[in-house]
Formats: sequence, structure tokens, C-alpha cells
Amino acid sequence: MNPATPANPAGDMTGSPIYSQSDFEKFIGRIPENLPSKTNPPPKNDDPLLEKPKIDFEKNMALVLLNPDTLSSKPKVLSIREDAETMWIEAEYPAKPPGEVYPDGMGTYTIVIVPYSGEMKTTRFGFTDGAD
Repeated sequence: MNPATPANPAGDMTGSPIYSQSDFEKFIGRIPENLPSKTNPPPKNDDPLLEKPKIDFEKNMALVLLNPDTLSSKPKVLSIREDAETMWIEAEYPAKPPGEVYPDGMGTYTIVIVPYSGEMKTTRFGFTDGAD
């Protein structure tokens, strides 16, 4: 995992488009059914995506922003704009609190559903760390 650096402020923070129900269900398959916990049995995860909602992928696409570096904050989509060839997504990843400990392989995400014309465009993400 690549941490955030001045040269790479997003670190491993990534975003990706999802264009089909099968790819959406593959993403959902990565969400743990139980929350990280020291209790046994661990509490169930109440993430609404575990209900496997249907999305009309003929008219929409899903944009997923992953933040594998923290469990305390989710990425925020600040803006989405398009030109003839590219969809531009600007996102903010709040800074990880000092000393935060999280289970390896766990992180947070944000998903947004946006209209889709059926034409795949290059997707470009711009990330900020939320610091003023």
C-alpha cells in the first residue's frame, strides 16, 4: 500500500467506474459481512450495499471511491463534470487521524450513481486531502 506523500497526495486512494450489474456485485462481494471487532461473534455489517440493490446500468453507472488507508472517514465527491471524451471527478479524502489503527485490508468507500450515456469515457480523478 502506498501512503500519501507530497508527490502523491492520494496515496492508494483510488476511484473506479462500474458499468455493469455483474461488476457491481463483484464489488459488493468485497464488503465484509461482519464488522471488524474484538468481540465474538463480531457484529453484522449494516452496509446497505449488502442488500444487493439493482441499478439500471443502461442509464447509470456507479463511481466508487476507495480509501484503503483509514476506517474513520469516507471520501467525498466534490464535483463531477464531463467533456466530449472525459469524465472528471474531483474528490476529497479527509486526512487520517494520527495514530489510527485499522485492520489490514480494510478501508472505507463512497459510491455515487451518475447518469450514463452508454458511451465509455476516460475517467480522471483529482484528489485532495481536505487540508486548507
